[in-house]
Amino acid sequence: MTSGNGRGLVGVLAGVAVLSLFTTGCANVPERTTAHAVVDRPAGADPVVSGPQENAEPVSLVRDFVERSGSPLAAKTFLTDATRAAYSADGPPTIIEDTFSVVPSEVPEADSESSTEQTVVLRAQSLGRLDGAMAFVPAQGPLEYLVKVRRQQNGQWRIEDPPPVVVITEDQFDEAYSAATLYFFDPSVRAPVPDVRYVRAESQHELTARAVIDLLLAGPSETVRDSVRTFLPEDAGLSSNVVIAADGALLVPLTRIGELTERDRRLVAAQIVLSLREATPNRVRLKVDGQDLVPGQGDFRAADFGAYDAVTDPVAKLSGMVVAGGRLRALAGGTDQPSLAAYDGLTVSTAAQSVDGRGIAIVSDTGTGRKLWLGTLGETPVEVFSAGRLTRPTWLLADEAGNSNEVWTVQDGAVVVRLVRTGTGWTRAGVNATELMPYGAITDLRLSRDGTRVAVVADGELVVASGVRTPDAVAIQSPRQLQQDELTGVVGVDWQSQTRLLVATSRSPLPVARVSVDGMELEPYTSSNLTGKVTAITAARNRPVVVTDERGMSTASQPGDLWRAYAPDEGPGSVPFYPG
Repeated sequence: MTSGNGRGLVGVLAGVAVLSLFTTGCANVPERTTAHAVVDRPAGADPVVSGPQENAEPVSLVRDFVERSGSPLAAKTFLTDATRAAYSADGPPTIIEDTFSVVPSEVPEADSESSTEQTVVLRAQSLGRLDGAMAFVPAQGPLEYLVKVRRQQNGQWRIEDPPPVVVITEDQFDEAYSAATLYFFDPSVRAPVPDVRYVRAESQHELTARAVIDLLLAGPSETVRDSVRTFLPEDAGLSSNVVIAADGALLVPLTRIGELTERDRRLVAAQIVLSLREATPNRVRLKVDGQDLVPGQGDFRAADFGAYDAVTDPVAKLSGMVVAGGRLRALAGGTDQPSLAAYDGLTVSTAAQSVDGRGIAIVSDTGTGRKLWLGTLGETPVEVFSAGRLTRPTWLLADEAGNSNEVWTVQDGAVVVRLVRTGTGWTRAGVNATELMPYGAITDLRLSRDGTRVAVVADGELVVASGVRTPDAVAIQSPRQLQQDELTGVVGVDWQSQTRLLVATSRSPLPVARVSVDGMELEPYTSSNLTGKVTAITAARNRPVVVTDERGMSTASQPGDLWRAYAPDEGPGSVPFYPG
């Protein structure tokens, strides 16, 4: 699926006091189960909807039924009375391509004017489905359903046995649903973590907001459930409907919040307000049983939590770096150009800089293999270990003190390795990556800048998974291949934002694409001005994309932009990278 803008936290710094409230210790929060969002609609008669065409034949009836499935009320008019009562027309849908086929099955009664029953074959290509938490689950492949229709006493055909799931075309889905990015927190409570869901598109802000709040109260979706934390208590709920107050604020009436500290109440406020930023432009008024959720502050805007931008965005004064000809150099731009003389003795093949700019990880070529070097930027690095092959390193989000203490890489295409800084140096630690094994050899791995997800290139395909931490171990779980039909020959990936990935492939028709973290959206970049195969890519929020092809380095800001030569161009084989 295509279209849509990248989502990320926006706003301005709200003050040091606000930031400090969000970066202190953690509290245990119980696990949750997922639930389907339910909204309270104003009382009144159902809206009038148009039903099937008069005297529609079975094939046309089924085709129109699928094309009207974006409206549950309309879809039910295509069903027999008995079927209509039991059919969940507003259940989580399966999304199919806009082009599908409906043909009569080969049954003798199909050609008889006196027949009362026919079977129609529905064939389509699946794009994926929404699960019970209204999160998108990629599932590309052919579908086939036998749809039974029956002639009614008035002579009209109606569907007696519809598909077991709601089948909706991509266009209908785009019209009927809106994306809602919910926010939870990383385990260290340094950064909000997005969790993209989908709710029914509503003309009234309060109805959309209610659906978002219901999902937020139910907790994280399956893919991130074990990677994030929520500060909404398990029993928390709404005491009444979400409404627009007389002064225009969106009133969210909470109840059963419990004995939370003021810090935790602010964390609850952050989760709610950031989750509602796509649902409403209004100020958000948070009440608990009639009292302010946060004492002394009744209303909030998303900008009140803009301090989080500094946590996951690369430092603005740092331009990024590039490896070319075995040497590490700074990319053009930026106001803080570091001295890289300490690495002149290494034959650098790839490298990574921490988000704050202070940490450097270098993979050097020894002629017979690779070595990983770690250290503080500008200082002599420490050799940590060697292997036959190592992927470009990736840094974990810095701790509360601003220290980047963990680096990941993949050894020989199969072993995911963590290097953890201790009081005596760097210690090698493992990652349980068993769930990645079926996807094949890993050639690239990037931690998201909030530290909770990993993007992996395995056997030329793109896989996104969660990084799950316990006191004793780290595991990669819930991997999902994204856009498997479109994204083949993948050679590199980077995080443009917390919800968008930039992908480079070796395919000339689709050299570069932007993909949503759930795989719902794919936006191709133009191939104009690129030469041959793309070999490297880097991206970050509010920064242009930089790629390397057979001619050299090029840059573009948006999918529709023509690629232009990057200056200074380090030539073919160069590996540009932003901090992260």
